[in-house]
Amino acid sequence: MTRSLLLLLALALPVYSAPAPFPCHQGKGRPIRRACLVGTWEALWNGAPCQFTFAEDGTYSYRPGVSGGQVWVGTWTFQGRTLRVCEQYEVGKFCAPPPSGSFWEVDLDSRMDGTTREKWSGSRLQLLRCKGR
Repeated sequence: MTRSLLLLLALALPVYSAPAPFPCHQGKGRPIRRACLVGTWEALWNGAPCQFTFAEDGTYSYRPGVSGGQVWVGTWTFQGRTLRVCEQYEVGKFCAPPPSGSFWEVDLDSRMDGTTREKWSGSRLQLLRCKGR
């Protein structure tokens, strides 16, 4: 009886011991899929904590971390390795007119890390962990 109970526990434990792997962690050099970016991310923008939300419908928001600064909203696309964001300030429930050149692009590597191009050349984006979809 004891032996049967131990065997049952030994077989059941692995099922509960580890969550399913994050579907986007495909290993070094493997491509990132658009679906991998959908969700709310804890991130670093030039080393400062922040939150990015990339919705399935293509909408986007950025919230600074501790500082509680300006919220940005807009749209996003992802093709190949390139994440492109078009954004503007959020003002209440409405969006203010975007400042000129209100977009940025970054080529993400397999660690969800990259450096921006275009106007903000040299800014670093690091997507750390997805908090939910």
